[in-house]
Amino acid sequence: MFLTNLSKLKKLSVPFKPKLSPLSFLSTHPENQPHQELALNHQQQSICITNRSYWTKKIHDLCTKHRNVDEALRLLDHLRLRGYLPDSLNLSSIIHGLCDANRFNEAHQRLIIFLTSLCVPDERTCNVLVARLLHSKDPFRTLNVIHRLIEFKPEFVPSLINYNRLIDQFCSVSLPNVAHRMLYDMINRGHCPSIVSYTTLVNGYCKIGEISDAYKLFDEMPEWGVVPNSLSYSLLIRGVLRKRDIERGTELMHVLFQRMRYEEDQSVNSAAFANLVDCLCREGLFNEVFMIAEEMPQGNRVNVDFAYGHLIDSLYTEGMKKVLVKDYVSKKNGFPALSRPM
Repeated sequence: MFLTNLSKLKKLSVPFKPKLSPLSFLSTHPENQPHQELALNHQQQSICITNRSYWTKKIHDLCTKHRNVDEALRLLDHLRLRGYLPDSLNLSSIIHGLCDANRFNEAHQRLIIFLTSLCVPDERTCNVLVARLLHSKDPFRTLNVIHRLIEFKPEFVPSLINYNRLIDQFCSVSLPNVAHRMLYDMINRGHCPSIVSYTTLVNGYCKIGEISDAYKLFDEMPEWGVVPNSLSYSLLIRGVLRKRDIERGTELMHVLFQRMRYEEDQSVNSAAFANLVDCLCREGLFNEVFMIAEEMPQGNRVNVDFAYGHLIDSLYTEGMKKVLVKDYVSKKNGFPALSRPM
């Protein structure tokens, strides 16, 4: 009986067919899953590993065209296990891909991992990557990356633009003293500070109320051949007026308007004028704003349409309601409306 059942089972059973591995299909289509192709045999593995242009393009496409940096990382890890040594092109693709995905913390960490694996890019690529990491607005992490880059590549010097951006970010988190050390560091590394460097620091010190340190910067600028521009003075005025030093603020305003006459870049004058009007409105010094509107002491160094447009906009957005309330209260109490506070 057992033999009879066994014969029936043989008739009914389907001949066993081994399940085809997906690698047998992928081996003829390397564009689909290239990292699995490496498992075929030693000879093909060696050929694939040495085909750097193919893998570099694949990693780059995953990070840019497909926006799939995770798959690029998995592929790169798979390749490294089989002897592939990443280069600066792979590093650049991964870091840009992580930044595009707004994964800046991981981008900082990955760059350091690449460095410890002795994958150190050239100086130009280093500066490009630092510039990209600065978009994270995390100056401490970026500064740590810069220190590690210098550790593995002692000849590396961050660009002047990157230094200025780093100074600005430290000032934006109310740490101008740290930003000031960045200024000295870039001087020690061969850079000559620019007006952007000093103006950014002036703004940082004025932001936290350290006006005396801001004045020291004005004394220091000539030592490096830097001449304060109109924007520098307008930022200093904003800091002085925040301290309610109206007399000193008035003196600096005269200096500012004189400086505007010699400023070659009209956009700098426009930025200085806008900053001055904004801070006057913010501090409630509306009569000074009206005086500027009437007398236009900046002359033709600021576009007239821009000047009047910004005056109107600042009065409306910053203080027009205060002006109307002050006018109403003054008239009600029998005082002249809008008496000049300065």
